[in-house]
Amino acid sequence: MQCSFSNRVWALLRGWMNLPFQLPRDFTGSLSEWWATTRKFCRKRYRANFDSAIALACWLLWIWKERNARIFNNVSRSPPPQWFGVYMEEIFVWKAAEFVREPTGIG
Repeated sequence: MQCSFSNRVWALLRGWMNLPFQLPRDFTGSLSEWWATTRKFCRKRYRANFDSAIALACWLLWIWKERNARIFNNVSRSPPPQWFGVYMEEIFVWKAAEFVREPTGIG
């Protein structure tokens, strides 16, 4: 949770979600504890969407994969703003597949 790439991505996501949550780097517990705490910033009807957005960020769109590529292979795939564009495209795919449900907002 201390990776600079990840922290920039989380900051982008926080801005997009327009939620005042603490970034994972500033949280003293595990990522799962952070997730459980952070989702409380969402209205209950948006929590499933929030969970989908965080799951997508954590795994499918490279926070985990990007971090490992940087640490183990010394390779950087994309800067956070470019990553965020790909992330947003994937959100629309998830929405079409109904992994993200109406209402479409997060907070």
